Amino acid sequence: MNGSGDDNVHFQNTQAMIKALVDANRPFSLMVYPNRNHSISGGATRQHLFTLLTKFVEENLPATTTGSARAASPE
Repeated sequence: MNGSGDDNVHFQNTQAMIKALVDANRPFSLMVYPNRNHSISGGATRQHLFTLLTKFVEENLPATTTGSARAASPE
C-alpha cells in the first residue's frame, strides 16, 4: 500500500520495488491510494485500508500453526 502523495515513501520507491518483484517473478499485491499521504487517511480511505488489511490477514495467516495448540478464546 502506498499513498501517491506520500512524502516519506516516495512513489518512485514503490515502482522500484514493483520492478524488483516482477523481475524476480514474485507474486505481490499492491494498493495505491491516490492523493493520500503517508498516513493514508481522509474520507472512507482509512476504513478501506483496514478492511484490506483484515482480509489479507484472514486469507494468508493461519489461525493456528501445525503442532501447536489453539489459542484460548477470551471469555
